[in-house]
Amino acid sequence: MIIAIDKNLPILIDESSGRAIAEALGLTPRGTIYVVLRALQSGRLTSPEARDTISSMVSSGFRIEPNLLERILREISLF
Repeated sequence: MIIAIDKNLPILIDESSGRAIAEALGLTPRGTIYVVLRALQSGRLTSPEARDTISSMVSSGFRIEPNLLERILREISLF
């Protein structure tokens, strides 16, 4: 977080308490899902690769609210 503050950069963090601390420090927290979606938008991942990546994350224990997961998968299918 110190480097992100010093360089005025977003910070990659998924944990809700860590995100809250980052926000309190004036940082812009981004999560793993954000990175996957940006890779999709930039053409670094295909839609099936993005979907597989998210599915693999969830299968491996990544916690995400079902409604949010549904919305993300729907967004991925638009690409």
